[in-house]
Amino acid sequence: MFRYKKKDETEFDAEVLLKQVTISGEPHIMAIIRDITEKRQSEMQIAKYLNQLAEAERTAHLGSCDLDLTTGEAVWSDELFRIFGIDPSSINTDAQTGKALTHPEDQSKVEEAFEKALATGNDYSVEKRIIRPDGEIRWVQSLGKIIQKEGKPSKFIRSFLDVTERKQAEEKLQKSQAILTKVLNSVPQAIFWKDKNSVFLGCNKVFAQIFGAEHPDEVIGKNDFDFFGSKRQKEAYRKDDQIAMEQKRTVRNIIEPVEQRNGKIMWVSTTKVPLLDSSGEVFGVLGVFDDITERKEAEEALQEKIKEIERFNKLAVDRESRIIELKKEVNQLSSMLGISEPYPATISPWKSDEFGFDTEEIDNTVNRFNFSEMLNTKKIQQLLDALSSSIGISTSVIDTTGKIIIASSWKHICVNFYRANPVTQVKCIESDTKLAAKIQEGKDYAFYRCQNGLYAAAAPIKIGSEHVANVFIGQFLTDQPDMEFFRDQAKEHGFDEETFLTAIKQVPIMGEAKIKSILSFVSVLASLITSLSYNAYKIKAAEAALKIRAEELNRRRAAAISFAEDAEQARKEIADYKDHLEEIVNQRTSDLDDARMAALSLMQDANLQRQRVEEALEEKEVLLREIHHRVKNNLNSISNLLYLQSRSITDKHTASALQESQNRIHSMARVHEHLYRSDNIAKIDIQPYIEEMTADLSHSLTMGPVIMKVEAYDIMLDVDRAIPFGLLVNELITNALKHAFSDYKGHNIITINLEQKKKNYILEVSDNGDGLPGDFRINQVKSLGLRLVTMLVKQLQGTLDFESAEGHGTLFRVVFPE
Repeated sequence: MFRYKKKDETEFDAEVLLKQVTISGEPHIMAIIRDITEKRQSEMQIAKYLNQLAEAERTAHLGSCDLDLTTGEAVWSDELFRIFGIDPSSINTDAQTGKALTHPEDQSKVEEAFEKALATGNDYSVEKRIIRPDGEIRWVQSLGKIIQKEGKPSKFIRSFLDVTERKQAEEKLQKSQAILTKVLNSVPQAIFWKDKNSVFLGCNKVFAQIFGAEHPDEVIGKNDFDFFGSKRQKEAYRKDDQIAMEQKRTVRNIIEPVEQRNGKIMWVSTTKVPLLDSSGEVFGVLGVFDDITERKEAEEALQEKIKEIERFNKLAVDRESRIIELKKEVNQLSSMLGISEPYPATISPWKSDEFGFDTEEIDNTVNRFNFSEMLNTKKIQQLLDALSSSIGISTSVIDTTGKIIIASSWKHICVNFYRANPVTQVKCIESDTKLAAKIQEGKDYAFYRCQNGLYAAAAPIKIGSEHVANVFIGQFLTDQPDMEFFRDQAKEHGFDEETFLTAIKQVPIMGEAKIKSILSFVSVLASLITSLSYNAYKIKAAEAALKIRAEELNRRRAAAISFAEDAEQARKEIADYKDHLEEIVNQRTSDLDDARMAALSLMQDANLQRQRVEEALEEKEVLLREIHHRVKNNLNSISNLLYLQSRSITDKHTASALQESQNRIHSMARVHEHLYRSDNIAKIDIQPYIEEMTADLSHSLTMGPVIMKVEAYDIMLDVDRAIPFGLLVNELITNALKHAFSDYKGHNIITINLEQKKKNYILEVSDNGDGLPGDFRINQVKSLGLRLVTMLVKQLQGTLDFESAEGHGTLFRVVFPE
C-alpha cells in the first residue's frame, strides 16, 4: 500500500500491482494503481465498531463464543477470556476448551441442552458452573443459537453472562428464608400475614395446624372464607384487617371466638399490625394471636365460684339478721319482765351491698401502676441495644414526665457536652417537650430538629387512650454537618473545640429514605411495646381485681364462719383456686412477653428480607434491561457493518442480499428495543412492533406506493417467540413487496393480521397482487426467504399453508400454539 498525490495535491491511499509484460519483444513492467481510500475508511470504521462491541461486552460482563461445527475451531471474545479467568496468549480455544472448564456436575446438563438445540432448532439456554484455572468456581448463564448452512449445522454462536453475584445473593436469601421459617415455626403463638385484599400470604405451623392444614404453604392464596364457617366471624376478621390497614395503626387484644375445622370453639386474643413498605405505603397486615381458651374457661369458672360464694354469704347474712332480730326480741321481753337486757343495745348487721365489687374503683387502682413496672425492661433493653447497633442511632423509652426508663448507645456529643452543660441541657429538654407535643397531635411518629442542631424522632406508646410514654431515636444528622455552626457553639458554651468537633463528626448521617424506613420501624416498635404494656396492664388489672376479690371474700368468709361451719370448706376452695389462677396468669404473662419479642424480631427480619428481595428484583430488572439495550446496540452495529460493506459492492444481487440481512437484523434488534423501553421486560406488544417493521420495509424495498394494514391488537409475545415471529413476518412482507406487484399504478395493499383463538395464534399475511404461479410448491422453492419461512414456522412449532390465484393475490397463513 502506498500514498500518492493527485494533481490538486490531495493525498490518497493506493494499492499497486506490478506485472511483467512483453511488448514488441521487449520486457516491460506494468503497474496498476487502484485508489483504496474508501476501502481503508470502511476497514477503519469496522475496526471502530469492533472496538465498541468489545467495550460493550466488557461493560455488560457479557462474553461471546463463535464455534465452527465443521472444523471445531472456536473464537472467543476478550470479555469471555476475562470471565473464564484465562490469559488469551496461554491457550488455543477449540470445541473442548469450554467443556474442560465446565464443572463436572454440570457437563451432562450442558450436553443435553446442546443436543436439544441441535435436534429442534430452538435456542440454546443453560445455567452452569465453571472452574477457573486458579480453582475459583463461578456461575455463568449461556444463551446461544445453531446456524444452519445448506441445511446442515454450521456454527454455534453463544453469549456468556457472569451471574455469580446473583446466584450468591439467591443462596443467601434462601438461607435467610430458611432461618426465618424456623423462627416462625418455633414461636408458640399463631402468626399470619395477608395482602391488602385479606388473602393469606403465609403463616407459621401453629396457625396451619389450628385450621387443619398439614403445611403452611397450603394456606397461601386462601382467605378467611376458606377457613371459618360463621359469616359473622369472617366479616369481623376482615373489618379488623381493614381498620389496621386503612388507619395505619395497630389493633390490639381483639378477644373473639374461633370455630375450628373440628367444630370446637377456641377463644383467641389477636393483635394486627399494618405492614408498610419503605415509602410508608400499606401492602398488607400481620396478625398474631394467642389461644386464651384455658384462661377464658378459668375466668368463667371463677365467676361461677364467686356467684356461688355470694349466694352462700347472702344466706349467712340473712341468718345473722334473723339472729339479731331474735336478740332484739329477747331484750324486749327482758325489759318487760323488769330484768336487764342480756345483749348490747347497738346491734349493727352487715348490709348485703357491702359484698359487691366496684369495678371502676379497681380500674382506678390499676391506673396507679407505674408504666415502667409493666415492661420487661431486660428484653426491651436487649432489643434497643440491637436496634442502636444496627442503625447507629441512640434509642430510648421515656415516659411523659421526662423520666428515661430505658436507653441505649447515647452519643458522646450528648452525654459529655449537651446534657452536661446547663444551657444546652435546657435546650435538649425544651426540644424533647416540643417533640412530645408533636406526637400528641395523633401522628404515628414525629420528626424534629432540636435547638442544638441535631435531629431526633419519636413514636407514641399508649395504653387504651392514655399516652404514657414515647420511643425516641436521636442524635443524628440528615446532611454533612455545618462545622462553622458547631464551632460557634463550642465558643459560646465553652466546649473544648477540638474534642467537641470530633464528637460532632462521630454523629451518624442518615439520608431521607433511611430515616423514613427507621421511623416506620420505630412506629411498629412502639406499637408492639404498647401491646406488651397493654397486656401487662390487663394482667396487673386482673391480679389487682383478684386480690381485691380475694380480700373481700376473706372478709366475707370470716363473717360467714361465725354462722356456719361449712364456710371453712368454701374458704379453702377459693384460696386454692386463687393460687391456681395466679399461676396461670404468671405463666401467661411470661409467654406473652416472649411471644411479643419473638414477633418483633420476626417482623424486623421479614422487613429486611423483603427489602433485600425487592432490591435483588430491581437489580435483576435493571440488568435485563441493560442486556436488551446492549444486544440491540450490538445488532445495530452489525447492521451498520453490513451497510458499510454494501456501499462497496456493485453486484445488485449481493447488495440485495445484504439489504435483506440488514432487515432481518433490524427485526431482532427491534424486539430487544421494545423490551428495553417497555414496562414489561418479558413480553412485547406486537401491534406497534409490526407497524414499525412495515414502515422500515416499505421505505427500503418498495418500487411504488403500497398500503400496509396491520391488525394485531392486544397480542403480547415473549422474547423466545417474538424473535422468530418477527423474522417470519419480515420474510413474508419482504417477499410480497419484492414479488407481488408487477404494476405499481393500481391500489396495492398488503394486510398483516394476527389473532388469538382458543390456544393458538393465527397469522395471515396477504396481498392483492399478481398471485403465485399455478404450479407453485412451497416445499420445492429454493429461495432463501421462503426457506427461512419454513424453518421459522418449524421453530414456532406451527403449520404453514397458502392460498393464491393468478391475478387475485396471495395469502400465507401460519398457525402456532401459545
